[in-house]
Parts: sequence; structure tokens; C-alpha cells
Amino acid sequence: MMKVKILVDMYEGAPKGAIVEARKGTGPNKGYEIQATYDDGPPAWLHLGEHDVEVLYEAKEQAVMNNVHIEPGVKVKITATIGRIGELGIGDRLFTSAIGTYVDNSRGHKNPHLINMGTNDEPDSWFFAECDFELVKEYETASEAIARKEQAVMRTFDSGATRHTDVDKFDYEGFLSPLVLERYAQYLHKHRTQADGKLRDSDNWQKGIPRDTYMKSAWRHLMAWWRKHRGHETQEEIEDDICAVMFNTMGYLHELLKEKTDEKETDIRQS
Repeated sequence: MMKVKILVDMYEGAPKGAIVEARKGTGPNKGYEIQATYDDGPPAWLHLGEHDVEVLYEAKEQAVMNNVHIEPGVKVKITATIGRIGELGIGDRLFTSAIGTYVDNSRGHKNPHLINMGTNDEPDSWFFAECDFELVKEYETASEAIARKEQAVMRTFDSGATRHTDVDKFDYEGFLSPLVLERYAQYLHKHRTQADGKLRDSDNWQKGIPRDTYMKSAWRHLMAWWRKHRGHETQEEIEDDICAVMFNTMGYLHELLKEKTDEKETDIRQS
């Protein structure tokens, strides 16, 4: 259930401006349903559109938040609508988003939270429901901010050991597959033997191969991979062609990154 204010003058039992209890429309109806009485008959649920009422607050929110414990002196911000503020009897003495100081919780009151909207010397306190306000985050001191940030980047293990978090670090173990890397290494090792029978160094390719060479080779192996994918026969296994595409892609990217690094080092030497 919720409290709403009637904005239209349509029903004898619910005049414009009346504040009544309502519920969400049931079935295919959107909007709200209120109880009204006709000709001294029994109360009946009447349907109102979404724009026919102003929702002041929902009772279920208050029920859920009644267990909240708030320390006296905490700053709070009023979130109640103008209509809800009027229902509380405050009138034009208060406005939405005003800042107050929490006083205490009177469980026996319909709106149990007492909030001082004045000053300590000249208090002006009113009772509110939990749905009428929200806590205001206090400003942190420099030392508190440093401690909070340090705590946010630390991990504490079950053993009591601590270590910085790895949230913003590259997760190579998760990004890469050991199965793929092992198969890729097998492919590269198989092709280390040169035509003259000598074994080339494993990082021989990093000495520099033109990007055009990588591109043309990548396309040949990509076409073979595609043929195999479509069910056609090729000279090599599909795994070898995929590894070959990986090699040419890595080599091409290596040349791009190396060129960027060389340019940065040149700029540094010239500056």
C-alpha cells in the first residue's frame, strides 16, 4: 500500500486534493486503485491513471527500513516530495533536499525518526519516515581517505597474509589458454629446422621480418583454415593453419609495436 494525493476531481468518494491509501493497478490496468464509497455503500476499489495521482510514499518502504539504526548527530537529506512534506504538517517551512541532523528514533510514533532541521541553538525538529530522507556521506579527512584507498587495494588471505589486489592488473593466467600455447609452441618448434638443416633460434623471427611478408603468409593460411572449416580438404591440419595465422599475426603486431617503441626512444634522445 501507499499514500497518494488525488489530482483530479472525478469521484464523489475521492475528491481532488484528498490524500488516500492506494495500491498498484491489478490485472491489465496500469496506474493505481483506491477505495471510495458511493451513496453510503460498501467501499469499492476504483481505478485511477498514472497521471491522476501524486505518490507521496510507499508504506512498504517504511516497513522495510524500520530496522535501520542511525546514530544521533548524523547528517541526513530530505527526499520527501512537496506533497509528502505537506502531509507531515511542515508546510512551506521545508523543501526537498534540505539537510538536517538526526536526533533519535521514537518507535511509538507513526513517523518514528526525529530530525532537527534547525540548529543546535535553535532546533526545529520534525518526525519523518525512513522513506522521507537518506543519509548524507560525511567528508573524509586526508588520513581517512588514504586509509580507505589503501584498504580497497589490499587483500587479506585466510592465513592472515596480505597483498595488494590484482583487480587492475593483467590476468595472463585467465586471458591465455595453456592448451593453445602448448600447441602453438609445438608448431613453432616443428618449423625451427631451416632448409640447410640448421636449427634457427626460437626468437629468430624477432630480428625483423617485413610486415608485407607476414600479411601474405597470414592470408594463405587463413584461406586454408577457411577451406577446412567449410569441410574441404587441405594439405595441412587445421590446427597447423590456425597456429600459422597466430604466428603471422603476432609477428605483424610485434613489428608495429617495435616501430612505436623505436619512435619514442628517438624522440627522447632528440629532446
